[in-house]
Amino acid sequence: MQSNVQTLLLTTAQGVFKISVDDILYIEMQRHYVNYHLSNRQISFFGSLSEEEKKLPASNFARCNSGYIVNLARVDKVQDGCVYIGGDCLPISRSKKASFMQSLFAFIEHN
Repeated sequence: MQSNVQTLLLTTAQGVFKISVDDILYIEMQRHYVNYHLSNRQISFFGSLSEEEKKLPASNFARCNSGYIVNLARVDKVQDGCVYIGGDCLPISRSKKASFMQSLFAFIEHN
């Protein structure tokens, strides 16, 4: 039986990590470092959020602002200009709000 779980290989100074796309809560860009916030840990490395975005299934991930990519399956709620994931409040920018909400509703509709 084959698994439908998608995985990514993340190369960091500490080695290469194989992660499940399902374990990603969100990805954050901070001072030229990409931070993968996973359900059980965080992995950081020098990189580009745009490059990481290309590796992800577009139907499951969306940007809520220029610094975050959100796993739509992990959204707990959207309130007062924030998307809440795992207790974290990520701001939704005005320029990304319409496209983010459209992506979220489309994801919910198809899952």
